[in-house]
Amino acid sequence: MGVITNAIHARPAAYAARVADRGMLLSLLHFFMQGHDATLGPIARSCFLGIYRIVRDEAGLTPQETNDFFARGMLTNTLLAMHMPEFGTADPDALELMACNFGDKCREITESAQGFAPLAGAARA
Repeated sequence: MGVITNAIHARPAAYAARVADRGMLLSLLHFFMQGHDATLGPIARSCFLGIYRIVRDEAGLTPQETNDFFARGMLTNTLLAMHMPEFGTADPDALELMACNFGDKCREITESAQGFAPLAGAARA
């Protein structure tokens, strides 16, 4: 594997550690899901495309490699938002999917996820 490929493969584990704060993950997901909103939509799209450009240009990725990077990141977000690392460890298909996405950090991520506290009731309102 090349340097870029190694970096792309390592990202889900690094990202998962950074979004251990569920509030940050959920805020990002809610923000990017506001594409339909006349006020927030243009801001969300602009922010996302800015991130795309940075990843593509700074890492020297091709458009396809950048797409693959974001596809893996979105799967990571989905797995984390669904609490898959906490609850999916008993399901062989869930473990298979997480192993493919998280790579050699899968066990570390699923074990560390066992300690995540749910959002407080006030934060859900």
